[in-house]
Amino acid sequence: MRIVLFEALIETHVRDSLARALMARGHEVLAPPAVWQGSTYPNNAADKARCAAAMMGALAWQPDVLLNFRPSSMTTDDLALVRARGITSVIWLSDDPVLYQSTYRETVDAYDLVLNCGDAHILDFYTRKHGIIGVNFPFWTDTVACPRAAGPKLFDAAFLGNCFGDVRANRYDLIGGLPGTVRIFGQVDSDPQGLSAGYEKDHAALMQKLGGARFGFNVPQV
Repeated sequence: MRIVLFEALIETHVRDSLARALMARGHEVLAPPAVWQGSTYPNNAADKARCAAAMMGALAWQPDVLLNFRPSSMTTDDLALVRARGITSVIWLSDDPVLYQSTYRETVDAYDLVLNCGDAHILDFYTRKHGIIGVNFPFWTDTVACPRAAGPKLFDAAFLGNCFGDVRANRYDLIGGLPGTVRIFGQVDSDPQGLSAGYEKDHAALMQKLGGARFGFNVPQV
């Protein structure tokens, strides 16, 4: 099967690791450079033309499937063109439900398959609002992008993410209430419990530091 992984997130390991997994299963994969950023649809002629040119370049490869990582880069007209060419369109909604009102609701109906990061109540929401049967598809990586770090275990649990701002600040108290020793690898508004392990920009160094945890865990954005 020929699969285009269209657009990308800041977390480039997500797309890269999926590409490796698909190729390992015998698929052909095209992962063109990302051309759009943010959660709003392009609103001027130059940006619209840039996104359209990127899409047409991807379609010229004649894929069987197009998986879009950035919903704001494709309009319903774009998706109609994808469908007209017999290509299966897939969307991955990485910020559910935060971007539903501003972005996702505009085009989600135009995709053949919807991959949700949200849990059961998010899947139920899309079924009620759009008649969509989505698939839970959380963030992922592989051991190429994030190799397992050897070394002693220095603390119990690690959380990789930020705990600041209106949406994310309440994570801090949640994490601080866990038993054992917990470390936050990310930005915090304040650190009264001494949980912060700092914000590490170097990927290799971050992987090594995370290896000091016995386990890691996720916290939903909302």
